[in-house]
Amino acid sequence: MSAFFAILLVTMLDPFRAVPAAVMGWKVEKPFQILLGATVISVLTELLLSFMRITYQFDVLRFVLSVVACAAWAFGFNWLRRRREKVKA
Repeated sequence: MSAFFAILLVTMLDPFRAVPAAVMGWKVEKPFQILLGATVISVLTELLLSFMRITYQFDVLRFVLSVVACAAWAFGFNWLRRRREKVKA
């Protein structure tokens, strides 16, 4: 179980996933858009890492945890944006 959390921590701190997910979370409105965007970011990141030869294969566990990490960043920034709009109003 510790490998699970180690992979999740690494994917949470990976700037290839965190920065696009944060920007996407700030821009979109609906939760299904966040989940769809997190999946797209994760697929593109996995393909980019495999093309750059950083990882040699498409790992399903790393992909699923990447979707979870991207969704967490996106939902967090979406919540911050909504809270900021509520405070301004």
